[in-house]
Amino acid sequence: MFMSKSSGSPQDATHPPLPRLAVTERSHKKKQYKMKASRSIMKSAITGVFALLMTTCGLLADPASDGALWKDKIEKASPGSKVVLPAGRFEMADVKVPEGIKLSGAGYLQTVIDSAKGTDGLVAAKGCEIRGLTVRQSPGAGLLVKEAADVLVSSVRIEKCMTGAVVLGSAGFRMENSIVFANRTGLAGSATTGACVVNNTFYNNNTLGLSLIGSKDAAVFNNIVANSATGIYLSNNAGLQLDYNLYLANYIGKIPGHPGSISVQGWRDLAVQDAHSLQEVIAFTKPEEGLFAPATRLVWSPDRSPAMGFGTASLGTAQAPDTDLSGKARRGGIDLGATQEPVAASGLPASGSFSVVQEDAVVSAGLYTPEGVLANYLFQNLPMRKGNYPFWLPSRDWQGREIP
Repeated sequence: MFMSKSSGSPQDATHPPLPRLAVTERSHKKKQYKMKASRSIMKSAITGVFALLMTTCGLLADPASDGALWKDKIEKASPGSKVVLPAGRFEMADVKVPEGIKLSGAGYLQTVIDSAKGTDGLVAAKGCEIRGLTVRQSPGAGLLVKEAADVLVSSVRIEKCMTGAVVLGSAGFRMENSIVFANRTGLAGSATTGACVVNNTFYNNNTLGLSLIGSKDAAVFNNIVANSATGIYLSNNAGLQLDYNLYLANYIGKIPGHPGSISVQGWRDLAVQDAHSLQEVIAFTKPEEGLFAPATRLVWSPDRSPAMGFGTASLGTAQAPDTDLSGKARRGGIDLGATQEPVAASGLPASGSFSVVQEDAVVSAGLYTPEGVLANYLFQNLPMRKGNYPFWLPSRDWQGREIP
């Protein structure tokens, strides 16, 4: 089966009762085409109460009003100790997290740091771990990592700041399973070494999803970058591995000296990155309430979301996390984004199935009449793994006519 090579619209035709499915695969490596055609019969979030724990002092605090107290406790914590914030809202900014501190909250929906009255939210030192909390409304960066090695950020939400995370001159930074939402810029990395940005959801960051400038050996994969003017900006990076991401942006990516790419195919050729990435419409359950399970289903496969199974367990030496934002194990195919949430079955029987015969292929599939006239595409240029895939027929052709 093949894709239509015509650049114009297909000719008008009356569809016979039994159309046939055509599938095209293209190898990334050899750019060869192979043919295979087949036809078959047509929250509640767990919000349990967490015990108040502060390993350095053991004192109870009013989470709504004692931000200054908790800021002081964090900044005076002994290097390498654990600090656990209780559920609640804390007004504190420019919090200097000491070296090696493991700072965590009761969960990103329960523990909220409001940093509106300052410059930055959290300022991480070498070896810090930050987990299970939200930083919001910072006039500068929600999280600042400056010349601090081996900082880990996991299961964190950063929202409504000027920039979600700023990483400058730091080695070994890792952000995973995190939500970066409604900032001007999601993440800005400059002069980093060995950074890993994996399985995060960058959503509604108005100007830019993320940027990497002058980085070395960074790995950026399994992320969703959606609803930004520009998805990603790259400049002067060495050893970058950028792949297995989902983009939805006015411009997928930009590099200096070239116009922005409006398609992932054009971006792939320009940047020589994102070989297995895709460009799909995606929406989430209740973003303003912090619920980021994908709510969109694929038209041709309503039993899966656009993020389902398009990720990878590793990229080079970088590994994807074993669990997702909520702590659930990532089983089966690795999903994109912070949340791996199965889509409820549609309840409709599949119309048929098709096979992908290459392990590393870009696939397009369309529905054709026996005379070879295109009725409609199921999808175009999706990176897919070898295997069998059920499909559901569209109800109408590309001209809006009912398919018998």
